[in-house]
Amino acid sequence: MNVKKLLIVVESLQTVISEIFLYLAYKNSVKSVIISHGVSIFPHKIKFIYILRFALWLFYIPLFYYLLKISNYLFSLDTKSKNVRHLDTNLCKIIKNDKVFLYNNTSRFEDFKKIIKTKDTQKYILCLGYINHIKNQFELIEIAKKTKELDVTYKIVYNYFDKRYFDTFKVKLKKAGLRNIVILHEKDVNIFEEISNCWLLINVSITEVMPLSLIEGNCLSKTFLSYDVGSIDRLTGIINQSSEQMIFNIKSLYHNAFLKEKLEKLSANRYKAYYSNTKLLENFSKFNEIIK
Repeated sequence: MNVKKLLIVVESLQTVISEIFLYLAYKNSVKSVIISHGVSIFPHKIKFIYILRFALWLFYIPLFYYLLKISNYLFSLDTKSKNVRHLDTNLCKIIKNDKVFLYNNTSRFEDFKKIIKTKDTQKYILCLGYINHIKNQFELIEIAKKTKELDVTYKIVYNYFDKRYFDTFKVKLKKAGLRNIVILHEKDVNIFEEISNCWLLINVSITEVMPLSLIEGNCLSKTFLSYDVGSIDRLTGIINQSSEQMIFNIKSLYHNAFLKEKLEKLSANRYKAYYSNTKLLENFSKFNEIIK
């Protein structure tokens, strides 16, 4: 049986298997595509393992550049961000700008028609994801301290966690004596209901390639407060540069229901325009052009 060689697709770099397949595709004149999930280079903590990883990156960069050069196309989550997490995209744009395409993540809740409403009228700000130093939940303690006069609870719903960081977080929380932070495991809640009923979402991460929780929030007409972590400029929310700005905006939204409602109305429209399943299919339809 004759098999026509059309395309090699690899999900991101920084893995030996991906690198081997890209090299073999190049040597055998087969077109190749990299689906970028961003890269992680700089240490986010003064710790030997992170510093060593950064040092090894310095040796890896020439190979990284070569692999981008011999590949044919790259699909990126953000073609405009200058954030270092999108180094592969920005290097690829220098090498071959016309070969870089945009794609998007979607929400698992897009087809959920019914928005659950609970009887509980307590406002809560929802923080979703891992608990570790990159997600930076220590920051939430400081924010909660300075907004405790508001009738708002901070709800952290996590799946995975760094044990040492989580243990330290719980000690800090106990010392702060705060009662406006609730911590729950993902298995004990319904994420769809939690997002649907939250007052807004918050993201205090040091860095991310694309925060999926914010996309899911916009899908369900929820706005957010976030640090500028990249890949969120097409979402509807307020991007902050400091914890002080974050605190100011929480208080502003608390006292300005009109602004918050306006942001929520824009959220669903932005999701449909940039992150829907329809948009994803449209972006990946470029594969048809590539394999011709």
